[in-house]
Amino acid sequence: MYLSEEEPLALQIKITIKLFSMGILLMIVGGVILCWTLFSKDTEWKRNVPNTVLVNEIILYTGFILHEKKIKHYPDFKIYYYQNKKYAGVYNGKIIIYLGSNLTVNDIVNTTLHEIQHHIQDKTDPQYKHYNKFTEKRGYWNNPFEKEARRFASKYEDKCIEYLASKKLIQKS
Repeated sequence: MYLSEEEPLALQIKITIKLFSMGILLMIVGGVILCWTLFSKDTEWKRNVPNTVLVNEIILYTGFILHEKKIKHYPDFKIYYYQNKKYAGVYNGKIIIYLGSNLTVNDIVNTTLHEIQHHIQDKTDPQYKHYNKFTEKRGYWNNPFEKEARRFASKYEDKCIEYLASKKLIQKS
């Protein structure tokens, strides 16, 4: 059996349409999975207190860590209610949290803990004054201070959430 010259073209078009349709389907499924991943764990908590109280309590939670590191003062903090295009939080001698970039309780906890680690680094590590040089040479994600801050936040996030829930500052939605 021989194929006419038009049949291979028709077959190619059918295959292209099927592959395109599969690609669209995979994009939709991927988008659903991404949305579920981003919002499923984070929508389980709701605040029972204003954001300033919540951030303050997250900082107070770290008191035992600060004491262990011989840091005598909690960091000052400021909350901005808008979204920052680059950062969820900043440490510049004071912790700054951008609530528009932290949509959930988990985000606020993680970002605040991350910035507290920068406070600890600032007070205990003489190399911290070279933070910007590390970022220039290695990039933000490979800056050793950033890596350490991400590990710190990850290590204490669940314990801090439990602490906040035990004080009835947050509750399951």
